[in-house]
Amino acid sequence: MLEALGLSRCPSCMHNFRQLVCYLSCSPWQSRILNVTRSRWIETDENTQVEAVDEVDYHVSELYAYLLYESCKDVQGLIPGTVIVDFLCGSWGGSHCNPERWMEFMGTTPADGGYSPFKINHVLHVEDKIKIDGHTFFPFKEPTYKCSESPKPGVEACSCYDCKESCSALALTPPFFPDPPEPFLIFEADGTIIISISIFILFVIIITLIFYFLKSPGHSKHQPVPFLESTPMCVNLGSLEEIEPLRSKNKPTVSPNKGIQNISQKLANRISKNAGYCLERQLEATFTSWGLFVSRRPVTVMVFSLLTFMVLSFGLILNFDVITNPVDLWVSSSSEARRDMEDYNKYFGPFYRIEHIIITPTNQEQFHHSIVVNHELKNISWGPAFQQDFLLAALDLQLQIENLTSTLDNTTVHLKDVCLSPLKPLNTECAIQSFFGFFQNEEEFFRNTTKYLEHFKSCSQVSTNAKCFAPFGGPIDSAAVVLGGFGNSFDSARALIITIPVPNYNDAAMTLKAKIWEAEFLTFIKNYSHPLMNVAFKAERSIQDEIERGSRSDLLPIAVSYLLMLFYITASLGEYNGCKTCLVESKFTLGFVGVLIVLLSVLSSLGLLSFLGIPITLIIVEVIPFLVLAVGVDNIFILVQAFQ
Repeated sequence: MLEALGLSRCPSCMHNFRQLVCYLSCSPWQSRILNVTRSRWIETDENTQVEAVDEVDYHVSELYAYLLYESCKDVQGLIPGTVIVDFLCGSWGGSHCNPERWMEFMGTTPADGGYSPFKINHVLHVEDKIKIDGHTFFPFKEPTYKCSESPKPGVEACSCYDCKESCSALALTPPFFPDPPEPFLIFEADGTIIISISIFILFVIIITLIFYFLKSPGHSKHQPVPFLESTPMCVNLGSLEEIEPLRSKNKPTVSPNKGIQNISQKLANRISKNAGYCLERQLEATFTSWGLFVSRRPVTVMVFSLLTFMVLSFGLILNFDVITNPVDLWVSSSSEARRDMEDYNKYFGPFYRIEHIIITPTNQEQFHHSIVVNHELKNISWGPAFQQDFLLAALDLQLQIENLTSTLDNTTVHLKDVCLSPLKPLNTECAIQSFFGFFQNEEEFFRNTTKYLEHFKSCSQVSTNAKCFAPFGGPIDSAAVVLGGFGNSFDSARALIITIPVPNYNDAAMTLKAKIWEAEFLTFIKNYSHPLMNVAFKAERSIQDEIERGSRSDLLPIAVSYLLMLFYITASLGEYNGCKTCLVESKFTLGFVGVLIVLLSVLSSLGLLSFLGIPITLIIVEVIPFLVLAVGVDNIFILVQAFQ
C-alpha cells in the first residue's frame, strides 16, 4: 500500500513511516503507546462475542512527527506536479499541510474521507513520559533518518527530485564558468559596430565614385552593332564570320571583344525567337492532322472514347477511396514528425480517442453563497456554472450520454464496452473527467446548495481526497480539467467540461466499436437542446466526418457549375439570325458535348487513380473538376471563335 502511494521513491521517508505504522499494528509494547478510547462487541461467524476497537489514542513524540513530515514533504506524488502529502493530508492539501494535520488525516476513517479502518487520534507530546488517568505512556519515538540519509547499508538516499537536502551537496559546489573575455572596443565603443559602420561607409563611397565616373562627360559608351534584320525564320543564320557589323564613321571603333559579345547576345535572342516560332508551327501542324483524323472518323473516335471511359470509370466502383483521415491528408508519410508518431504508436499505442462536451448555462449571472472553508465561514461569489438548476440538468445530460447504446453485427455496444476503465474488471465504470465525478454522479448532492458547494471547494483544493474520487475509483485530475472560464479562481467558472477517454488502437478494426458508439453519440448530441444550457461537442471522429460530409456536399456545386457553363456556351457562341433558326444557331449541342467531354475526362481520371489503388484527396475532388471545366470551356471558345 505504502509503495503504491509513492513513498518508496524516498527510502528514508518509507522507513520512518513504516515504523509509525508497524508499532501501531504489532508492537509488543502497544500498551505503552496506545490507549483504546472506544470499542464495541461484535458477533463472529462462530456465534461468539468479541470486542472490536473503534477508536484509539496513539501517543507519538512531537519530534518524531516533525522529522517524519520533513523526510516526506517533498516526495513527488503519483500525478505529475504534485507531492505525496497532497494525497496524505486530506482537505488541507500539500500547501497547507503540517505534521499535526498529516497525523490527523492519517487516522481518519473512510466515513470522513480518510483510509484508516478505525479512528486513530495521533496525540503529539513533547515529553518522553506522560501519565493519563493513572496510566503511564511513553510516546512513540524511534530513530529517524533525514531524506538525504540512507536508512540502511546498500540503500540510496532520496534523490534531489524528492528531497531538497539531497540537492545541497550539489549546490555547495557551483559549476565552473570561465571568465568572460574582455570586450572588443575601439575608441571606447563596441568594436563590432564601429567596423560594420566603417565597411558600410566605404561601400557607399565606392559605389558613388563608380557611378560618378560612368556618368562623367569624358566617358563614352560604344553602342552594340545591330544585326541585319533580314534573317529568315527557321533558317540557319550561319557563322559569326559571315556577319558584317555596321559601323558609324563618326564613332570610335568597337573593341573586338565587346563586338563579339554584343553579336552573341543578339544571335541568342534571334535563335530563341525562331525556335519558339518553329515549335508553334510544328504543334499547329500536328494538332491540325489530329483534328482532321478525328473529324473524318467521328463514329470510331466516339466509340473508342466511350469504351475507354467505361473501362476507366469502372475503377470508381471497384476501389474508389477518398482520404478523410486528417493525419493522412495533411502530413506527408515521409515527414520526420509522421515517422516519430508512428514509432511511438507502434511501441506505446496511439493516444486516447477523446470525446468532449462543453456545457455553458444560458443564465450567465453570478451569485453569492456562504460556505465553511477550513473551519471559517466565507461569503463567496460563485460563477454561473454552479447554479443548482443548471447542474441538475447537466448531470442528467451526462447520465443520458453514459447510457447511449449502438449496434454492431447484432451486438449492443455500450459506452462501458469502449471507454477507458483503468480498474477493470474490479470496477467497470468509465474514467470520465467531469465535475460530477467529485460527487460520484449522485444527484442527492445537488439538492442542497451549501452541501455541494462546500464539497466542491474541498475537492478543488485536494482532488486526491477519497471522498472526491470519481465512480471509476480514481481522482479527477484537477478542477481545471472539468471547468471552463474560471479566470484566477475555480469559483468563478462559467462552463462545465466533460471528457470521455476511449482507448485507441493501431488496428482500425479494433476501433470499430468506438466509432459506432461515437456516431450514436454525435447523433444524440446534435439533436439535444435544453433551455438552461448551450452544448458544444466534439468526438474523435468529428473532423473525419466533416471532411466526408464536405466531399459529398461538393457534388451539387459541381453539377450547378457544369450546367451554368452549358448555358453560357450556348448563349455566347450562338449567332442568331432569326427565331426560326435559333435552335440550330445556338450551339447547344456543341456546349453539351463539350461539357460532357470535360465530365467524362474527370471521371476517367478518378477511375484510373482508383484502379492504381491511389486514394483520392480533397484537392482532386474539390478543385480538379472546376479546373478542368475552366480549361475545357476556354478551349471551346478558342476553337469556335477561330472557326467563325
